[in-house]
Amino acid sequence: MYTEMSLKEALKYFMKGRKVLVLNEYDDKSISAERIEDCLPKEAKYLVDVPAVPNPEFEQAVQDMVEPDQNENDAEGDEQLSPPRPTGEETGKRNGSSSGEDEQGRKK
Repeated sequence: MYTEMSLKEALKYFMKGRKVLVLNEYDDKSISAERIEDCLPKEAKYLVDVPAVPNPEFEQAVQDMVEPDQNENDAEGDEQLSPPRPTGEETGKRNGSSSGEDEQGRKK
């Protein structure tokens, strides 16, 4: 005897070795009954969402990329940067006017 049940329940019975049929009803009111194994192709690849297994080595590598080593930061902090060059507003000069050239470097 067959009885209707949810996909989840039907799959449980199928995994226990029971015969499960899939009943399809079509727009033209016709129906078909197929074995569930015929609906699930063997050559297909089935992807299952499973919990990730923690990998401490991978986590450490990511951490090293995200947060550079403190010694590296200290060494960079010791380097002296040259002061910024003054702009035209600060010097009172505009667009190289003291050099006798225009914006493109052509002689005036």
